[in-house]
Amino acid sequence: MINPLPPLCFTWLTDQPHRTLLIGVAKPLLQPENAHLAAYVIMLLVPVFAGTVGYVVYSFTHRPVRYANTAHGLMLELCRLHHISEPQQVLLQTIAEIAEVPHPAILCIIPDRFDAAVEQTIVKLSLAQRDQKMIRKLRQQLFD
Repeated sequence: MINPLPPLCFTWLTDQPHRTLLIGVAKPLLQPENAHLAAYVIMLLVPVFAGTVGYVVYSFTHRPVRYANTAHGLMLELCRLHHISEPQQVLLQTIAEIAEVPHPAILCIIPDRFDAAVEQTIVKLSLAQRDQKMIRKLRQQLFD
């Protein structure tokens, strides 16, 4: 019986003709004639791998400064933990500005300071019923 595709067979897997692997290439990759191709692939992959590792290390060591150790970062973290929405954050910052609190995060931590700042805000501004309701909801989210 004649093998219909003899040049398309990998015979390097086994010496037996009936166990050859048909791939669709003329020569196996690891034959001595193609050894230079494997060397080129390795020479290509080594710099790519080294570059990738270098980029990962650089990215890890030169991360952008986060807000974690700042007053603003504390405020954002407290708002995230207490599920405070953006309009409520704006209201909290407005209350802090009107009450001349150094930073709004103080209002999230100390309930008495929050109440005093809210009273000052109500006295200085005539807040609508909707705003007062939002302030009550904000206090409940922060301290209950």
